[in-house]
Amino acid sequence: MVLGKFISIRLCIILSVVFIGLLIFACSDSTKSPSGPGPGGPIYQPPPAITPEMIDSANYYSDTEAALMAMWYCDGLIPSGEVYVRFRDALRELRKVYWHDIPAVKIRFAFPAVPSQILVSLTDSAITEFRNGNYHAWDSLNVLFHLRSIDSLPLLEEMKYVRMSFEGRLHPEHLRLYYEMLPGVTGAEAIKYGGDWPNIYPWILDDKVTFLARDAWGDCPAGCTESHFYYFKEADTGFIYIGDWQFWTPVPDWWEEGRTAFCAYTTHSSCN
Repeated sequence: MVLGKFISIRLCIILSVVFIGLLIFACSDSTKSPSGPGPGGPIYQPPPAITPEMIDSANYYSDTEAALMAMWYCDGLIPSGEVYVRFRDALRELRKVYWHDIPAVKIRFAFPAVPSQILVSLTDSAITEFRNGNYHAWDSLNVLFHLRSIDSLPLLEEMKYVRMSFEGRLHPEHLRLYYEMLPGVTGAEAIKYGGDWPNIYPWILDDKVTFLARDAWGDCPAGCTESHFYYFKEADTGFIYIGDWQFWTPVPDWWEEGRTAFCAYTTHSSCN
């Protein structure tokens, strides 16, 4: 009874922390600006308070690619509805105009980690309770986030990990923050993809959508040795093709601006 009451109180604290809800739904150019910790180092911030309605809203977006773009760009638990619409409409316009002339626009956006999945590590006692069906500290969160399944593969279980999969579209780097605070949990992490791949990177610059399409090849499991970029900017009359650049050739003037989304997505020597 005492342990159950402690768990309930702690979970209520997690879910009732007052935080600015707009951080989940809206973002702007400034949202993506880098900012370092204060003089005393990073300050712990509890995860934002959320409601079932917020989580359910993430399932209303029919265009998965645009939703993942918005979730990555705004760096929130769920996609921003406003940014989702902008990216969805912009992608449609871009591909309508350049589909045949510049095949790179056919490349689809790849989120950098498995959406809506996390790995959770448990203490010895918690993993034993889980195996026996007696671990309940995460029950309320599982309902809130629409848990689909918990996989306890032999290798994962030996390392005291479980893989949790959820319905809808949830940013794993933000989702994990809610679970790592639970009693019996020693850590939670996103499942990131290894290697490198072709991609199309969205950005909003001066309130205009930009896209940097990247065709990539050559040992991509180790990082893709070759890349060919194509840069597009939104204008009042539609999308303008700014230019292209291939690795190992002279860097064009537009690269300093055009690389912004690419360098926010990954670490690469061309971002130095």
